[in-house]
Amino acid sequence: MTRRLVWIMVLAAASLTAGGVWFAKNFESVPAKEYQPAGPEARHNPYLALDRFMTRMGRPVTFTGSIRELDALAPGGVLILDRNRRGLMTKARLDALFNWVGKGGYLIVVPEIANMPDPVLDYLHVKWDDEERESCGCGASAAKPSGKNKSPGLSKSPGLSKPAETKKPADTNKPEPSPTPETMAAQIPGTDRPLNIAYRYAGLKA
Repeated sequence: MTRRLVWIMVLAAASLTAGGVWFAKNFESVPAKEYQPAGPEARHNPYLALDRFMTRMGRPVTFTGSIRELDALAPGGVLILDRNRRGLMTKARLDALFNWVGKGGYLIVVPEIANMPDPVLDYLHVKWDDEERESCGCGASAAKPSGKNKSPGLSKSPGLSKPAETKKPADTNKPEPSPTPETMAAQIPGTDRPLNIAYRYAGLKA
């Protein structure tokens, strides 16, 4: 091996070393997020993500579609009540549910979509408000149909729509609405810190 070839190899090794040091100082390995379509298990179970999240947080969840579970809630437990429940919520069951809440139970309610009867929100005197939902711009494309088929919302009688040209007179004594919060904090029993929840349902009001 000639001396010239040795020097070439040394210079090449030095260049590679210098390049590696420069690369290590200027670049770092970071995780990349990539959308993955729902797999067979997620398509079969719409609550799969919630189940895994709560399990990782040390709060395993029991999922059920049986109304008998609603009639036998554990004292001081947490109930997440999903949509499509309106046919099951009788007056007696609502009274029992909120009696359970009054004795220390925690109730998290997913509201029915606008213009759908919701006995639970009615019990709490919470309704959809079209004007507030439109002004905040939250989910306007999904929650506010355009044209004559505009949803009247739960605060109006079903089947009745208000003509587009009708306007209410300005009420100068009406207080200014409170700004919509970006997040809401909920203290879940058994946790040290409150759970910060993104405020999505800006169209709901008491």
